[in-house]
Amino acid sequence: MRIQVLGSGCPTCKKLFEITQKAAAELGLKDQVEYVTGG
Repeated sequence: MRIQVLGSGCPTCKKLFEITQKAAAELGLKDQVEYVTGG
């Protein structure tokens, strides 16, 4: 499974990415989270 956090690069989007990484790590999915920006 691949988890993508889509955002513009703002601090809120980056914080969501950090939270998602932590949650995924707890589920054993650490290497499957990526941050995608439009810019």
